[in-house]
Amino acid sequence: MNVILVHGLLGNPKNAWFPWLIHELDSRGYGVNSLKMPNPAAPSRSAWVKTLKDAIVEPGRTILVGHSLGCPTILNAVSDFPDGSFPHIVLVAGFGRPFTKALSIWFPAPLDLDAIRPKAKRWTVIHSTNDVIVPYAEGEWLAKQLGAKLITKDKGHLRFRDGARDLPEALDAILSTPV
Repeated sequence: MNVILVHGLLGNPKNAWFPWLIHELDSRGYGVNSLKMPNPAAPSRSAWVKTLKDAIVEPGRTILVGHSLGCPTILNAVSDFPDGSFPHIVLVAGFGRPFTKALSIWFPAPLDLDAIRPKAKRWTVIHSTNDVIVPYAEGEWLAKQLGAKLITKDKGHLRFRDGARDLPEALDAILSTPV
């Protein structure tokens, strides 16, 4: 099984809990690709979606994990795949709609989450109740729209500076995916 990690705004492939998760997955024989998204300080939706799509070689054996802006990147990318393409998608501190005016560029039209939901066999949303960047209500809403299991944390935006050096809930979600 393969795992692709997609960081968020100002992020990088070694973001927060990514190194820990990479180590844990590597030690269990998973192939892990932690993407370096183009221009993370001023991201382009089309460039990020293309980068992710280009990295997906074997969708049926690929679990996608996104953090923050990596989540709408995943949602946009998987919309073009057939239903049931992905065994599991894990969205961390993410969102699926523009909850601020600045995010409107990422959503030129509302995402059709009813059409996106069947692209993955399983969805998990992990979100902190005290996230000051993406409100917890966005995580709750996203989980409801996707029929996802919602796992609640209390570690801010789940960044390194919030003390999120590991994320056992993401590992458990990945490991619980049927092969």
